Amino acid sequence: SAAAPVVASAVDILAVLARAAGAPLPEAFVSEAFPALMWRMLQTEDAEVLQNGCGCLRVLVSNAAPQLAAWRDGDRDGLHFVVQVVAKLLDPARVEDAGVFVGKLVVTLLKRVPDTLLPHIDGLLLTMLQRAAVARKILLVQSLVMVFAFLLHTQRDWTLAFLKRTIVPLEVEGEGGAAAAAAAAGGDGSSSSSSSDCSGLAVLLRVWTQNQPEFSGAFALKLTTAALIDLFMTRDDALQSTLVRGQRVVEDTGGRIVTRSQRRQERWTSVPAAVKMFTLLVDELHSQQDTDAYELQAARDYGADESDGGEDDGGDEGWEDVAESGRGDRGDGAGGGDSGALAPAEDYEKYLSDVLAQGAAYGDVDDENYDPEVLLDPLNQVELGPFLGTWFRDFAAQDKGTFDAFARHLTPSQVGVLQQIKPNASA
Repeated sequence: SAAAPVVASAVDILAVLARAAGAPLPEAFVSEAFPALMWRMLQTEDAEVLQNGCGCLRVLVSNAAPQLAAWRDGDRDGLHFVVQVVAKLLDPARVEDAGVFVGKLVVTLLKRVPDTLLPHIDGLLLTMLQRAAVARKILLVQSLVMVFAFLLHTQRDWTLAFLKRTIVPLEVEGEGGAAAAAAAAGGDGSSSSSSSDCSGLAVLLRVWTQNQPEFSGAFALKLTTAALIDLFMTRDDALQSTLVRGQRVVEDTGGRIVTRSQRRQERWTSVPAAVKMFTLLVDELHSQQDTDAYELQAARDYGADESDGGEDDGGDEGWEDVAESGRGDRGDGAGGGDSGALAPAEDYEKYLSDVLAQGAAYGDVDDENYDPEVLLDPLNQVELGPFLGTWFRDFAAQDKGTFDAFARHLTPSQVGVLQQIKPNASA
């Protein structure tokens, strides 16, 4: 509707205010704002409103879970309605954009009120697996995988047992859904319809390993990487028996033009999930090495610029003159300088742009750089490159035979990545 953008902006502002208010929230947030937000989210189909509402709900649950549990509408508490919203966002009938932040909300619920989710957890996770199996947008896939990564990292044995015993029915009509379902079931996705049942572990492994290289965000990469290691180290037989997508098969076209339909039918090798997980961890280590090298070079370049900058700092001198003259010192309410009144507007342009930039960043409730839950998570303090390097070195030292067996599946460039951190073990 025409009012949807206004509603979405209002919900965003509410989220900023709730985050700034801290815990516990003022009563008006729970008695007035929360019911209005719930009504709007359960009634609307607008993707932007649902996205912003999901982020706002996450802040409310983080700061006021006990207050929401105490709030009542008849015999139902506030958290009952939050679970209803989660179910709506996971509904395959919804557009995918609407649910791209639902995973973060579920993780916050698991952290803050696990007992509330306990009666619904099996059905909720099954729905998430079905949704992930046919999802097209990488943001939605990442959001859903993050929930299982969190559970594997914090409750590995229970989560693995659940995934192995759960059967996921995959039957999706339509070209796109059928292809995605076929891929999740281990097929090539070329059929026009798909109907098959897989274990939850098989679905998760195929979706996760296929999309991990596209995941983004420092904390998301730390969590999914740590969870891959947690799962890999179980040495569960299913990790060897479950086949996932490996490398794309490059065919010699003999100079012929490849049509769009032929590109859609490209073929891939199949490899055991454990092998794919190992190679993904090597690729992440490579990415971290590249990042570290880039940052080191940038620091060196910055140092060189600083050392050469003494001969050309006329611009800085200009600003120093302004500071020394007292211009801009508005302690008495009037600017300095010759005007004797407010300083010229152009003097405030940079200051104003900085304030707006800071306000925009603070207002983004999904920015992990300003997310209290991320900032306080011990995993956020981990330096991923050194963490992976240590893990690979320990793995090679403690079980060299198994390590070498996995390393035989690597490409020469991937072997080179390991040789940089593992000088005493063969690859």
